[in-house]
Amino acid sequence: MQKTLVNAILFCAILLAVLCLLDLTYSKILASRSLNKVSWIFNKHNENYDFAVLGDSRVLTCIDVKAMEHYSQLKGINLGTSGSRPVENYLVLSRFLKTNKLKMVLLQLDATIGMDIVSPNNDKLPFYGTYAYMPYIHDSDVFDIISEYTSPIKYLPWAYVPFIRYAEFNNEYNPAGFLKGNDTSMDEAGYEKLTRKARQCVSPDSLNPTAKVDQKDIDSFTRKNLSWVKKIIALCKANNIQLAIFTSPVHRVEFLGPLTANSISRINELSFQTGIPYWDWSKMYFNSPDSVFADSFHTNYWGADEIARVAADSLLSFRKRILYQ
Repeated sequence: MQKTLVNAILFCAILLAVLCLLDLTYSKILASRSLNKVSWIFNKHNENYDFAVLGDSRVLTCIDVKAMEHYSQLKGINLGTSGSRPVENYLVLSRFLKTNKLKMVLLQLDATIGMDIVSPNNDKLPFYGTYAYMPYIHDSDVFDIISEYTSPIKYLPWAYVPFIRYAEFNNEYNPAGFLKGNDTSMDEAGYEKLTRKARQCVSPDSLNPTAKVDQKDIDSFTRKNLSWVKKIIALCKANNIQLAIFTSPVHRVEFLGPLTANSISRINELSFQTGIPYWDWSKMYFNSPDSVFADSFHTNYWGADEIARVAADSLLSFRKRILYQ
C-alpha cells in the first residue's frame, strides 16, 4: 500500500514536471512567433505609425493599408482581428500602445455593436479567436478581460493548470503547426487579401433582414459594446491619438436589416456627443458588381482598393482638420 502511494505521488510529480516544461516551452515559442493576427500585433515593438485601422474581419480583409499608404503617403497598420467586438479591439489597441506609437486610429463599427460576442460552436468563449490569447493569459490586461467574459471553470484552469490551455486548443497549437513558421496569410501591414468573388458564395438567404429582433437584447449588447468603445475613446485621448469611426460597405441593400439601422443610429449619436468623425460607407457599393465582394459583408481585393482610395481621402481630410485646429 505504501509503495503504491509512493509510486502514485512520483507519477504525479513527473507528470506535473513534464506539463510545466511543455507549458513553458510552448509559451516561449508561441509568444515569439507571429502565428496568427493577435501574436503578429503583440510582437510589434518600437514602431511609429501615422494611422491604424481597428476592428473585426471587415477591417482585416477589407482595408488594404498598403494601398492607403500609396494614396495618402502616410504609414499605417491594420489591427483588425476576425470576429472581434469592441472589448477585443480595446485589448489589442491597449497592448499595441504599450510598445508602439500612433497618431490616428480609424475604428470600424457596424451592426455587431448590437450583438453578443460570437465564438465557434457557441462555446461561450470570450473572443472568436480566444485561442490566440492563450500564450498571454498571465498578462494582467489579458487575464482581466478574459476572466470578465468567461466562467471560472474555464479561465482558472487556463491560467493555473500547466499546459491545459494548449491541450484544449490543440487544433491551433499542435507542434506541426507552430513549428512551420509565421502566418503568411497577411501582408506586411496586416491586411489579409480575399480573391474570391461574391457570385460564387453570396446567398440572399444568408441574412434575413425581416427577422424579429429582441430589442431588449440589442439594447443590452449595444450598451455593453459602446461602453468598450468609450474606453477606446478614453485610451486614445490619454495617448494623444485622434480617433475617427467608420462602417465598412455591405454587398446589397437586402443585407441591411433593422439591426444595422439601429446600430448606425447609435453610432451617429455617439459621434454627435463626442465630436468624433463618423464615415458611413455601408451603402458605398450598392450599384457595384458582385465581383468586388467576397461575400455579403467582405470586399475582396478589388473592392478593397476602392475603399482604400476613399479611406485615404477621408484620412487626409481628417489629418488636415487636426493640423489646423
